[in-house]
Amino acid sequence: MTERAIIRALSLFSGAGGLDMGARIADVRVPLATDSDESALAVHNAALGTRTLVGDITRLLEGELQRAWGSVAPDIVLGGPPCTAFSHAGFWIEGKREGRDPAALVLRAYLRAVETFKPAAFLMENVPGLTFKTHRATFEATLKAARRLGYTTSWTILNARNFGVPQARRRLFLAGIRGSSAVSLDDWPNFPERTPAWAFADLTTEPEDG
Repeated sequence: MTERAIIRALSLFSGAGGLDMGARIADVRVPLATDSDESALAVHNAALGTRTLVGDITRLLEGELQRAWGSVAPDIVLGGPPCTAFSHAGFWIEGKREGRDPAALVLRAYLRAVETFKPAAFLMENVPGLTFKTHRATFEATLKAARRLGYTTSWTILNARNFGVPQARRRLFLAGIRGSSAVSLDDWPNFPERTPAWAFADLTTEPEDG
């Protein structure tokens, strides 16, 4: 039997490791995770044992991130850039409502990393608000930039409740494949729908022995 090739992913905006846990379940190895939040990366390392690099992505891309990763390109770049510029929270702020939140620049940083490392594919997660009218130009610019880099893109909005998670959490997923073959993001198996009651069913108020 031929051994299965190891797929390696570089994780950006990694936080405590939600996407990276999913990558591990999909048998993708994540040798390096990055974020500007040192506390989140400490949780990430404790939970998954992943090597971590703390710092702002724009500064890390000046060379430190490339040195930390090594010379062989990652198969995948994955990450969830901060969504504050595109979320419903604080929509009463005029600059945010008009799409002028400077936090939106993190999407450019993500694509700069894709351009720098030239992976075979990338996966980005964000909030559905990125596709709304206020931010649609930013989203379209992101798609066009990815295509200019040689990636065929596809995107969808998924709800965690449809994947056996006891939470109604909608998220945008954007995938890019180098070349002309798009990946389908809408063909998934059926998972049982679970409630918060299911999640807490095995908790007890009884003290542990010892």
